[in-house]
Amino acid sequence: MYAHVSHRGALLPAASRLDPDANRRLLEWIASNCTDLDQRITVMPNRNAPLDGNAVLKRFSSAGTVEIARNHPRSPGGPVLSAWPTLDDLAVAIGATPKDQTVICLEWSESYQGWASAVGAYNAATDEIEPSIDDELIGDFKFVLQWDSEIFGGAKRGHGREIIQPTIKKLKNAGLSELFVASYAVGLGASASIAENLRKHYREV
Repeated sequence: MYAHVSHRGALLPAASRLDPDANRRLLEWIASNCTDLDQRITVMPNRNAPLDGNAVLKRFSSAGTVEIARNHPRSPGGPVLSAWPTLDDLAVAIGATPKDQTVICLEWSESYQGWASAVGAYNAATDEIEPSIDDELIGDFKFVLQWDSEIFGGAKRGHGREIIQPTIKKLKNAGLSELFVASYAVGLGASASIAENLRKHYREV
């Protein structure tokens, strides 16, 4: 695949889910930085997830369409809020987002710092843009993601694993966690299945 960032981002980390100041900052950021808010869409993990469990989610979902991740949603043109997503759900939300629009991620337990770094997302906890990784590491990600067949070929005995695993090992040795690597790849346009296979390769290096 051709690795590229197709969207902007904003993040409410799990630890700040109940922080009123972080929620306020994110609502203010959305109002100031998101376009086509009248066409917003909220993507939930399932039908039973509460829409009033967070101030941002309550405000965002009250003025737009609510879809379930497994329904393969599509934004009519505005920003997309991904509430309490798994990495698969986040990938679905990104796929639903028009080019150059904004994905807003409300974390539940897993950290998607890799995704936030890849897209330069606004972090409502720190009130700053998530810092980028080193240019060399960005190049390593783009190199690995060129090798679709090798990524899917199997981490233990797959043909071509020797092409990508040394570079994945570089990412691991640089201190990037398995989830950071997988979610960074999603930020660069990788599908959930590519991200899952990258995790398998990561465990082998």
